[in-house]
Amino acid sequence: MKKLLSLEEDKLNWKIVLFLILIAYSFNIAVRYIYISYVGDVPQFQWQGHLMINNNDGYYWAEGARDILAGFHQENDSSPITTAPSKLTAFFAYILPFSFETVIFYLPAFFSSLLVIPIILIGRNLGKLEVGFIGALLGSIAWSYYNRTMVGYYDTDMLNIVFPTFLLWSLIWAIRTQEDKYLIFTALDIIAYRWWYPQSYSLEVAFFGLVFLYVAYQYLKKQDFEYNLTLLTFMMFAMMGLDSWIRLCIVICLFILLKFKKEPIFDNFVNELKKEGFFVWYSVVYAPDYGIPQKRKRLVLLASKFGKIELIKATHKPENYITVKKAIGDLEPIKAGETSVNDFIHRASKISDKNLRRIKQSKQGGSWRDWEESLKLKCHTK
Repeated sequence: MKKLLSLEEDKLNWKIVLFLILIAYSFNIAVRYIYISYVGDVPQFQWQGHLMINNNDGYYWAEGARDILAGFHQENDSSPITTAPSKLTAFFAYILPFSFETVIFYLPAFFSSLLVIPIILIGRNLGKLEVGFIGALLGSIAWSYYNRTMVGYYDTDMLNIVFPTFLLWSLIWAIRTQEDKYLIFTALDIIAYRWWYPQSYSLEVAFFGLVFLYVAYQYLKKQDFEYNLTLLTFMMFAMMGLDSWIRLCIVICLFILLKFKKEPIFDNFVNELKKEGFFVWYSVVYAPDYGIPQKRKRLVLLASKFGKIELIKATHKPENYITVKKAIGDLEPIKAGETSVNDFIHRASKISDKNLRRIKQSKQGGSWRDWEESLKLKCHTK
């Protein structure tokens, strides 16, 4: 019942989060339309009945988008047809039922307002949803950001803050939850950010450095830093100076390998036993603690349908551990292939004369390099 109530509460919480994101997003788009009230009736700001963008770089990106839509461009005209802003603009101009001029004029307002999403999510993750909401309302209309992302200001600025803020949210949540999905989300955000804005490398390095310092702190404090080290690995591969598609393939393959390695086979087995009505106990046991003359650790699992079950407490302590000599020192010597007449379990495998010679020539802590040449295999001489 408690689990059901918790699930319903979580669903309600997410509805509130989405509602606040919608309000903040709508607010940020609306305030960016104020510019139109100033220039909407001014002929100098219009061309062929359309309001014109008001920054020089915007015409550069627009040229690339126009050439992409046209399917050709003049030779050596330096058209930015391979850049992310031009490609993304061409995509939206192609699928939306609006003129090209309308798309490039209004696109900055809709893209830049996406900043409210990571800000509100960061607030929610820190248990301060209302603070995140207020921050989203204020942060996305801060003076410089607002000026460079209002309608008509068509430039890379419309996503230059959105991507790193999403990256910040992903890193916070990755370190807090240590869930694998945030590893791939962080890497994908870095790849997308570099694709959109190649000069983002310095900020990526700054984020990487912060996580690295935290890992160093965990190491000094002898805390578990395995997950955060994995996070650094994903960030490093995403930041490499390779083509975006290559880095994308690398991080996806890395994530697949990670998930394959972490497949919870044992946990699934235990859960299946419990579903069948078994009481289950398991633990890693040190063999000498139970009189076994081997310095090994073994996972021991016990299951019973009659009631709770667990392994007995350790029967030996370090001062009275059983050694191999104590366990089998009184057995008579036997040759290879023989079986003891006194104890049928005491037997030796039959091995060839050559292998016997290899055993005799082997030194403690040595290897095949100690053998004479006639005893070495072909693989040893490669």
